[in-house]
Amino acid sequence: MTCVPPLRGSLGLLRHQAAALVGPSSASRTFVTTAVASAAAKKAAPVKKKAVVKKKSAHSGPRSTGGRRKGGADSSAGLSKTSEFHVDAPDMSHLPLLHAEALTATSAGQTFAFSDQTLSAFKAFGLPQELERELATQPKPRSLVRKQTLDLLDKLDAASKAKKGTSIVLDGSRGSGKSMLLAQSIAYALDDGWVVISVPRAINLINSSTLYTYSAQHKAYLQPEATTQLLDAVLKVNGAALKQIKTKEAVELDGSKVDAGTPLETLLKRGVDESSSAATKQTVLEAMFKTLSSQTERPLLVAVDDAQALFRTSLYKDPDFINLESFELGLPRALLSLLTSSSSAISRGAFIGALSTTHTEFLPPPELQIALSEKSSSDGTAKLMTQAINAYTKLNPQHLEHARTVAKRADVVDTSNPLSKDEAAAIFAQLKDERRHWTAVNDELFLEKLVESNGNARLFSKSLVSTLL
Repeated sequence: MTCVPPLRGSLGLLRHQAAALVGPSSASRTFVTTAVASAAAKKAAPVKKKAVVKKKSAHSGPRSTGGRRKGGADSSAGLSKTSEFHVDAPDMSHLPLLHAEALTATSAGQTFAFSDQTLSAFKAFGLPQELERELATQPKPRSLVRKQTLDLLDKLDAASKAKKGTSIVLDGSRGSGKSMLLAQSIAYALDDGWVVISVPRAINLINSSTLYTYSAQHKAYLQPEATTQLLDAVLKVNGAALKQIKTKEAVELDGSKVDAGTPLETLLKRGVDESSSAATKQTVLEAMFKTLSSQTERPLLVAVDDAQALFRTSLYKDPDFINLESFELGLPRALLSLLTSSSSAISRGAFIGALSTTHTEFLPPPELQIALSEKSSSDGTAKLMTQAINAYTKLNPQHLEHARTVAKRADVVDTSNPLSKDEAAAIFAQLKDERRHWTAVNDELFLEKLVESNGNARLFSKSLVSTLL
């Protein structure tokens, strides 16, 4: 019989029973009996080091916008005046401003600068992308007055004096100066006291780039954002004139009534109010067009670039995912009514629409090309065709009807005439004054670029400033 030594307390008894059950082991087993010992036995959790992310410094070179170099010079302003390579910007203060009374028959081939009033209007309404880039590169925004400029302004002057309305379609090759003609028309009209409404990028009204919502009241898909922007720009540019022109009919807006005889400025402010609904904004837009087109106190100019957008299918879709037509959208429909509806036609002034081939996705549609070709066959003027049309070409009957109505009533102006030598020489000399030539300025360069561009105004200017020999 084996004798077991006495164990002290319950702890010894537990240890002995565990050893009997498990058996002998080379590793000694211990039990922690206190909270202090248990805490000491635990290893402290390692402290994670906080990662230090170095912030990348912004570019301070030529590509930055407003960044500063270590020396403190603002790189966005070009070279420091203390640099040996610094050249002062050319002084263009000698350029005459484009005022209505300054344009005479002898102004063809001369360069005129845009006035501050015109530049403010360009800022409010916006400009076509190509023209915006062109003016941004000039020390002082300016334009060349050509013979076609004077011919177009004569049409505007005749419409104003005779108190009658006219519609003009500018057609021609890309870069022939349609957008510049619109800009010159705006400058002339503003200086002569006209009310001016400009839509420089009509493509944005059909390319599904803004919000839209259907209105049973107007039976159209409304574009509240685009409508608000246009109404706001009209207020900024024509504020003084809109105070004098008054509504002829009462207008219902969100349950309230704007009485007849209310200044048009007051009505437009209701339209730009953020609390106004989309239906209210559309009502204000249509009331504005109706009031301005029917009055004869001040002539009205409506200038629309990319006007082919008013005669084609849009990228907007209805609930069945079918593309909407331009006349189903609120803002394009309101503009189109000025051209196609006798009751909405301009009584004194002009609607000028410029066709564009810059956006290959939104070329002039076949309906518009057919209408223009029918118009040209009567006066012997050949118009450019951007796509082949045959018996299988799908046509929208309503677009074709609108296009034929506009072509029948409008004066179609072909702007494809090349630059004359005097006009090209004026551009050449102006670029020389602005120090934009990269190569030696001589007769050989002038004649070479004039022949290369075939007298196209935009190509001639671009070629001169991008050639390095």
